Amino acid sequence: MKKKLPVFRSQVSPRFLVLLGFCLLVIAVGMAGCGDGDEGQATETSETSSITQPSTETPPSDPAQTKPEDTPNSPDRTDEDLRTHYEALIAELRAELLQEREDRYISDFEYKQRLEELEKALEAWEKATVPNDTPTVAPPETSPPETTPPPEETEPPKKPVDGAVFNYRLENSEVIITGYTGTAEIVSVPSVIDGHPVTAIDDYAFQNSSVVSVILPGTVTYVGWFAFYGCFSLELISLPASVTAIQYAAFDGCPRLTILCPADSYAAKYAVSFGLRHEYV
Repeated sequence: MKKKLPVFRSQVSPRFLVLLGFCLLVIAVGMAGCGDGDEGQATETSETSSITQPSTETPPSDPAQTKPEDTPNSPDRTDEDLRTHYEALIAELRAELLQEREDRYISDFEYKQRLEELEKALEAWEKATVPNDTPTVAPPETSPPETTPPPEETEPPKKPVDGAVFNYRLENSEVIITGYTGTAEIVSVPSVIDGHPVTAIDDYAFQNSSVVSVILPGTVTYVGWFAFYGCFSLELISLPASVTAIQYAAFDGCPRLTILCPADSYAAKYAVSFGLRHEYV
């Protein structure tokens, strides 16, 4: 005889099932709405980032504005072009430097001349003062009287000395060489001319001459402004220990020059100060 299995009947009411289905539908709709909101927020955030993020791209340069030839290190230039370029720059700088020095020396020279004129005028006024207990000044003239005594001898004619031709003048029985007009390239300045000692080489005395070698005697104490200026062929000059003054630009424009002088002499210190080639004798 077969045994009957117990039958279980559902105790869930239809109303409960309807409410459960409605809740599941509401939950499903809410989740779908949240998903769409997140997607929209993500899209908006992406768009905002694309707007606020600065661009890191480098704008293309205009090839027309780039000129390789304007820069010395351009790859289009060869070593020869670079060397020529720098040599031209060096030559230009040297020319500017020489011009600046010449302008300054000329200005100093004009100042020196003006100072000498004022000193002469002052000396003339002082001599015009009456020497008594209450000195009075004589009424000034239109211009101060010239009180400087004339040189003992002014510009003697050119005179050959040992094959060289010099112009000179006498001051206080001393010879001052004022010019050289000879053709000899090796010049030895004499220590005595007409029985008077040679003590100075005046301003511009050898300027632009073609001398190659010059020997100054031990009686010379002074070398003037621009005395050997522009002597491009001058290679050697012997300056004795007796020289105690060498004025500005005395050897400018002498690119081959070497100064022969005693160690610790004024000439040696001058050569070192101006960066001139020199050798001690």
